[in-house]
Order: sequence, then structure tokens, then C-alpha cells
Amino acid sequence: MQLFDCTMRDGGNVLGNGFPRDLTIMMLEGLLSNNITLIEYGNAYGIGAYEADGKKAPLTDEEYLDLAQPFLSRGDIGMFIGVKNANEKNIALAASKGMKFLRCGENAVRYDLR
Repeated sequence: MQLFDCTMRDGGNVLGNGFPRDLTIMMLEGLLSNNITLIEYGNAYGIGAYEADGKKAPLTDEEYLDLAQPFLSRGDIGMFIGVKNANEKNIALAASKGMKFLRCGENAVRYDLR
């Protein structure tokens, strides 16, 4: 059985916008050390959201991406990306930083915005 852990990103909503550097490192290390190797992390709204929406997160997208570098050989680490931010710039940034996946999503109650 393989578990996909998205509590680092989803759990960031509890704090408001994501976890700070020290907690992110601690959780990545803890998950990987316990053989949970498919991990979604980053700010609560996904890559590109804070730049596009003018919101604040504990770290920038690039800081979150850089923070994961020492862990990339130990698991499949990726980020969430909202539909409206799934553009070439954000996808290329994630790819250039070694993300194994981007999970794309949209809020179901926002169907009328398309």
C-alpha cells in the first residue's frame, strides 16, 4: 500500500497560509523517515497563488521549492496548483526545482467563474 500525504499543504490552512520553514523541514523529515514517500507540501493555496492573489505565506514558492531539495532523492515530492495558476511559468518553476508532480484542482463551488 502506498499513502499519499497532503496534510502538509492542507494542514497549512489551519495556520492560515502554510507552515514555516522549521516545521516544514521537520515534517518532511518525519514523513520520509516513516516511509511515507508521496508527499504534497507548500503553501496552502498552491504554487502561484500568492503572487496572483496578493496573499502572504510563511515562505515564497521558490523558498518552499528550495527547502525540499535535500529530500528529493528520498521520495516523490510535489505541490498543489490551482487551475487558474496552472500556467507555463509556474509549471516550469516546479519542474526546474525537481518536483515529481503537481496536483491540479479547483474549488467546486467556483464553477461559474469559467
